[in-house]
Amino acid sequence: MPMEKTHKPASPVSTWLILSICIFLALIIGIVFGQTRHFGFLFVDDGTYVYNNPMVTQGLTWPGFVSAFDYKTSDNWVPLTTLSHMLDWQLFEADPAGHHLMNVLFHALTAILLFLVLNEMTSRLWPSALAATVFAIHPLRAESVAWVSERKDVLCGVFFMLTLWTYARYARNDKSWRLYVTTLLFSALALMAKPMVVTLPIVLLLLDYWPLNRFEKNILPRLIIEKIPIALLSMATCVLTVLSQQAPIQGMEKIPFGLRVENTAVSYVAYLWQSICPSRLLFLYPYPLSGFPVWEVSAAILFLAAASLAAFYWRTKYPYLWVGWLWYIVMLVPVIGLVQVGAQARADRYMYLPEIGLGVMMIWFIADISRGWPERLALLGGPIVVGVAILMNSAMNQVSYWQSDESVLNHTLALSPSNYWASVTLGIYHMHQGRLDDAISELNQAIADNPDNAIAYSTMGDTMLRAGRVDDAIVQYHKALKINPNDILDHSDLGYALVQKRQYDDAIAECGKALNLDSHNADANFNLGLAFHGKGQNDEAITHYQEAVRLQPGYVMAHYNLAMLLAAHSHLDEAAQQFQTVIQLNPDYTNAYGNLANVLMGQGKLDEAIAQYQNTVELAPGSAQAHFRFGQALEKKGRTSDAIAQFRLTLQLNPNHQDAKTQLRNLGALPQ
Repeated sequence: MPMEKTHKPASPVSTWLILSICIFLALIIGIVFGQTRHFGFLFVDDGTYVYNNPMVTQGLTWPGFVSAFDYKTSDNWVPLTTLSHMLDWQLFEADPAGHHLMNVLFHALTAILLFLVLNEMTSRLWPSALAATVFAIHPLRAESVAWVSERKDVLCGVFFMLTLWTYARYARNDKSWRLYVTTLLFSALALMAKPMVVTLPIVLLLLDYWPLNRFEKNILPRLIIEKIPIALLSMATCVLTVLSQQAPIQGMEKIPFGLRVENTAVSYVAYLWQSICPSRLLFLYPYPLSGFPVWEVSAAILFLAAASLAAFYWRTKYPYLWVGWLWYIVMLVPVIGLVQVGAQARADRYMYLPEIGLGVMMIWFIADISRGWPERLALLGGPIVVGVAILMNSAMNQVSYWQSDESVLNHTLALSPSNYWASVTLGIYHMHQGRLDDAISELNQAIADNPDNAIAYSTMGDTMLRAGRVDDAIVQYHKALKINPNDILDHSDLGYALVQKRQYDDAIAECGKALNLDSHNADANFNLGLAFHGKGQNDEAITHYQEAVRLQPGYVMAHYNLAMLLAAHSHLDEAAQQFQTVIQLNPDYTNAYGNLANVLMGQGKLDEAIAQYQNTVELAPGSAQAHFRFGQALEKKGRTSDAIAQFRLTLQLNPNHQDAKTQLRNLGALPQ
């Protein structure tokens, strides 16, 4: 069978049909994923990247725009995705429905663009429509669409498809520098949404082979040279990504390279199987504690080799088999685990774009081998409709598990009872919800399933601290550090626990170890500031608090503690600035208003101090001391009746407040 031609002009009738297919794709995506509008944010990652991220929760600002492009501000260099979260916050603030629906919208755009791109390149309407349909509603899409933090998948998908679309048009007119520049622009935006598409130059080269058939018209060197600018963009993205992911990558030595190689082979086959039979999908896939069986790794390698040889052998007759297979293999390379980021063996979200190659392979192959069948529509139509219905039902069920941390983690544990990473994650969630007994139970289960899991011990330490069991917390941190002596966070947290025990020298030593491992760690600097403060070395404390806020400008407690020390040392202007920063970052931080008012009083700014005291009593109407200080300020301003009212409120809240009684007597409002 000869390689297919690239393009045929669309008829007016087909234009209406294309529009109908686009509407159909949007409709089925709405049916499957529309339920997410009732979901909340997840604690896992959504807090880090969205609702607890000061850079995001201030909306679209110029400082936020600049910070989004700074590789040091996040563990992922995804500036375009960060900007999209800022826009969401500008539009919807803390309402998760809007954030979820934006994910659904971007996924719908990606699916529609995929259909248009495939039809543009192959002029095969129905295979293009079916491939886009399978992509749109496959259960593997649940994680990418229903998890707000995975905005990077769906946003990257939009610009990836736009890149392919403009490139296909450029391929028909390779003299058009405008189309080429537009392709470069869209590829840059895709890379800034998610660096996983660094393989884009290879993908474009595959499309040159089929369906664009440019190998027939151009010599290979020219096609390669044409990809160099995009390759340079990919290389720059790789550098920025590695720089931003230093902390996650530093832990990869805990997973032996040999095990990662074995996981690569097994994961390729597992992803393929889940694409065909999407059942038992998990939130977290841990590495097997005892490694992979030799037979499993051997079988996976043999299968991959056989499939690759078969695709290569049939590359002339069925070029889409070769292109689709390489699309799948190549696009997974950045996340297949050879360079490990995180502890997962694999993740459903990684299949967002690679699975397209598998879909094209299977659908185009079936379409071609069935060409001569009599009654082909009748034979294939029914199974296709049933298959789409099954996929939709399965996807709707899979999406439903993502409504909360508990539902998705409990679902994972129901399918994989010894999944220690799911137990640890659920324990962390319970801890932050204040359900400390539940957290301890889950963490004990995680430790039972994997006694060498350092994160389980360190999280247990965090939980013990919250329960006030400082000695037990210290024991847990030591256990974690015995497994992983170079864990920066554990050294820092142990230092914090030692501060609670007033063992300041030991705390300074632990925080020092953390900073020796990473001098740019904001938490370690903050905890070291606490230790020096407790020891009475306030100049050193101020230095480390200042470093903490420099490294993490949204660090509320570091700003607050720094402000308190600056005020205590009569650096009133700097203290006022720090308190104002705290209020900007956390408008509900009552103590910041009161202490700012105290500083303003010390500066003689009486009117401004009164305004801040007013804010304090509005936020904390039950605070006797806040009403008392407000009354003092009003008295100084000469507003005697208002001051008396505040002193009387103070006594109502605290009848034994002697200073309030004295003030009322002095003002003649209380008998001597």
